[in-house]
Order: sequence, then C-alpha cells, then structure tokens
Amino acid sequence: MLHKLAETLELGFWKLAIPLMTRSKAIRALIRSVYKIDNDPRLKKDLALSLAVSCAGFAFSVALFSLILLLA
Repeated sequence: MLHKLAETLELGFWKLAIPLMTRSKAIRALIRSVYKIDNDPRLKKDLALSLAVSCAGFAFSVALFSLILLLA
C-alpha cells in the first residue's frame, strides 16, 4: 500500500517536472547551478564559509540591538 502510494507520487512528480525542465530556462539554470555546487568541493566550502560569516554577522547585529535596548 505504502509502496504503491510512493510510486504514484514519484510518477506524478516526474510527470510535472520533466515538462517544466524542458520548457523553463530558469529551472534548467537552477539545476545546472545546484549540480555545479554539488560536484565542486571548493565551491561548497566557500558557500559554507559565506553562510557561517553571514550567520555570525546576523547574530552580532541581534546582540548589539538587544544591548542597545537594554541600555536605553
């Protein structure tokens, strides 16, 4: 029962995804970019470092905002 449901969902997904990938330049570009990121360890490392720096900056700004609210 569960296997049949999963199979039906997968077939429905591919029935929708294949025509979208055929017609849409944006989706093809997105797939190409994701594939490039997935297969390039240096790019993956650079993206992870960028994400870490962005999160640290966000956390610092939230902490600074909270400190300003406490002191005001």
